[in-house]
Amino acid sequence: MEHDEEKKGVEMKLRLSKDRIIDLFDILLLSSFALAQPLFDLLSRNAEFFVAHKSEPLDILLLILTLSWVLPAGFFLVELAAHKLGSRLQQAIHTLLVAVLFAAIILPILKRIIRGHGIVSLCLATCLGLFFSLVYLRLRSKRMSLIFLWPATLIFPALFLFHSPVYKIVFPKSFRVASPKFKANTNIIMVVFDEFPLTSLLDENQQVDPDLYPNFAALARCATWYRNATTVSEGTLNSLPAILDGLLPRPNLQLLPEAKDHPKTLFRLLGESYSFHVVENNTRLCPEDLCGSPSTPLKQRLHGLLSDVAVLYLYILLPSDFTHGLPDISHSWKNFGQNATRTSYLANPLSEFEELTDWEDRPQVFKEFINSIQPSSKPTLHFIHTLLPHAPWEYLPSGKKYTLDMAVR
Repeated sequence: MEHDEEKKGVEMKLRLSKDRIIDLFDILLLSSFALAQPLFDLLSRNAEFFVAHKSEPLDILLLILTLSWVLPAGFFLVELAAHKLGSRLQQAIHTLLVAVLFAAIILPILKRIIRGHGIVSLCLATCLGLFFSLVYLRLRSKRMSLIFLWPATLIFPALFLFHSPVYKIVFPKSFRVASPKFKANTNIIMVVFDEFPLTSLLDENQQVDPDLYPNFAALARCATWYRNATTVSEGTLNSLPAILDGLLPRPNLQLLPEAKDHPKTLFRLLGESYSFHVVENNTRLCPEDLCGSPSTPLKQRLHGLLSDVAVLYLYILLPSDFTHGLPDISHSWKNFGQNATRTSYLANPLSEFEELTDWEDRPQVFKEFINSIQPSSKPTLHFIHTLLPHAPWEYLPSGKKYTLDMAVR
């Protein structure tokens, strides 16, 4: 009799252990479809996101680990904690988690079908998520679970890592491009203005307008300029590499805006003969051996990366009706949720210029770059890709700001 009871106790424990394992796989699999795969798909098509964040291979691997396993494991730990308080509470939380994950899978589909009615999409996704959750858990009681889909937890991150341009960041190829040596004693200042078509400078005679832009007009009178000049691409991530290496964009090669994919640039040409004072935005075209700056701590890099990924996921998930309060992601590749108002400036203007590339006070950023140009014993290339007059257009030719926001303040 005691032996039978002991045997039943062992069988019950094994059944409970099996149930917990299946619960874990439910969360892992549904999270892969609801959370990891949509982000992997988006980021694999926009690997420039990682270039702008100056992500190291470890950063991307940790991101994969977080999205694929750490977050689902965190959800499951909540269930285990609830199980300590009672099996019914644990079952209720598991049902709720499964419903939420089903809804997260369904909602992006519904928002494309039911356009302009976000609340309808959200309510319908919630109801369907709960319905599918109850149906699935009923089927699971009949030994029909999602565990057969377990390869998805490996396939999604593998495709992201090995079948996209992200591979080139995680597994970079070593290269060596020699820089020519020549005698030079002339400093070079190169300024790339973002979204600044030449026609904006011209008057009715196709000359630089001396009334609106007296300084540009003065420069034009003593310089060579080309009234028909234009970029070869409307996007920074293609046009800036073309400016610096003189090659037309090659979209079929899926090149990233970094030195490894564009080894023969102006920076490398001057590498042996010049010092470098360089400010880039969203690109890494100046090689590390020439423009290397102190590495950002891993914790800080991951915080910025995960914060921006969270914002991207909300855009993927939510109908447009519910995204109005989210940070704007159309103007840059990073720092979406960052408050751009700066309260203080760096003591050393020559260090960590990436910290100065915000959108709130762009003229001041440019002035700080100009003020940081100092005499040196070695000729120097002073390069800046400035976010002026990039949209949002808010400055008059005089430099005054005309936005309603400033008028109210």
